[in-house]
Amino acid sequence: MLFLAFSTALPVIAQENGSTVRSKVIKNIDGTDYYIHTIQKGQTLYGIAKAYGIEMDEIINLNPEIRQGLKPGQTLKIPAPRQEKPAEKTRKGKQPVEEPSVTVPAPPPPVAEQLPCGKDNTTKKQVYDVAIMMHFRLNEIDSIRFDDPNADPDAFHSLQFIQFYEGFLMGVDSLKKTGLNLRLHVYDIATDTLGTKQLLQDESLKKMDMIVALVYHRNFLLIADFAKANHIPIVSPVSERESQVSGNPMVIKVRPSGESLYPSAASMIARDFQGAHIVIVRNSLARVKDACENLHKLLSDKNIPSEIVDNSVMSDNLVKDATNLVVLITENKTYSLDMLTHLNGLKDQYSITVLGLPQWDRLEGMEYDFLSNLNTRIVAPYFIDYSDPDVKRFTALYQQQYKTDPELLAFVGEDVACYFLTALMKYGTGFMRCLPELKMKLLEADFGFSATEGNGFENQEWVVYYYENYRLYNEKR
Repeated sequence: MLFLAFSTALPVIAQENGSTVRSKVIKNIDGTDYYIHTIQKGQTLYGIAKAYGIEMDEIINLNPEIRQGLKPGQTLKIPAPRQEKPAEKTRKGKQPVEEPSVTVPAPPPPVAEQLPCGKDNTTKKQVYDVAIMMHFRLNEIDSIRFDDPNADPDAFHSLQFIQFYEGFLMGVDSLKKTGLNLRLHVYDIATDTLGTKQLLQDESLKKMDMIVALVYHRNFLLIADFAKANHIPIVSPVSERESQVSGNPMVIKVRPSGESLYPSAASMIARDFQGAHIVIVRNSLARVKDACENLHKLLSDKNIPSEIVDNSVMSDNLVKDATNLVVLITENKTYSLDMLTHLNGLKDQYSITVLGLPQWDRLEGMEYDFLSNLNTRIVAPYFIDYSDPDVKRFTALYQQQYKTDPELLAFVGEDVACYFLTALMKYGTGFMRCLPELKMKLLEADFGFSATEGNGFENQEWVVYYYENYRLYNEKR
């Protein structure tokens, strides 16, 4: 499609008594006349189509970017009748040539307000096309030795992401029972960028309603640029890179980035620890100091008092007449274990709850007794509660179908399929604007998406789990 840039300001289309008025600006593009219509706030595709007397599908085909919804300020190309030049009048004394008559269109009907999510059927389809792109490495399958009991499965690259795909298929099967009609297009993405570039030349990819890409970062960037150019939502299931959503409004990042960790922790503290004595412990690392100051300010903004203390004797900073919430901000396992040991020795004198930040969910080998004794809470991007009935049901079905235990990626695949395919069914191909409204109980994470102007959607929800009586619990469930 040819896009022409005009140096003049965009024409303003007026709103009169709730009606959309045709633009008076007509441009000839590649030999065809088009109205240049600028979308105003409150206008809908239905109302614009009625104003110009054409079908909505014709407008969408000429302006595919509006499949994701109308935005004020966008310009649309709308077919205009051919403008005939009036014949010139003859010289004095001769009969002038009659000018052609112009038919003035009847006033258009009032424009309906933009329908809320779930009520607008203009982007819903009978069948949806979804692409799933992964490094299956099918060319390496022959190297897998199934008959070798000593073989290390982690060494087989073809199995690296396979559980995500299996979990995704289980999610698809579940939704088919509820009426989902889906054409799933599966692509084995080469790890080199040249192979990815060649694949993206396939014209059929432009017809996808959504892309799910679990690929290396350099490959994802290429696919994301393609998705942006063709206005296709693209889901990134596991990457925590905040840069993925920057400047690309078509990207949906499932894993929250570290930038949203401390606001989430501050909200949890404000919700669950009103009246507690809050102590934020910092060590000498510069990034830890910055994180402590950040959390302290976020709590202050919520009128929650807290104090920052250096690595010192904790008994000097605790109180006996309230719960002491001790926030340990460190990624160092040795330092964490030392502090837990020290606090565990004070548990009989003080009421203590520990909050571990960041990435404590990745610190293996921590003393389980200490974590339980101190009612430790951990804020993490995901948590699988194996006592949850839905998790038990999925695990049993996965074991039955694939003859092995599901690992994290299997749960992620199920969650991604159930959430985003439900979004397609419920809202149509313009589902992205409705993501903040879609809430579902999932297996391993909580989804709460938001986006800033010009950027993609990022999940802002963190899972809080805690240790109590030697068991793990999800705080929300």
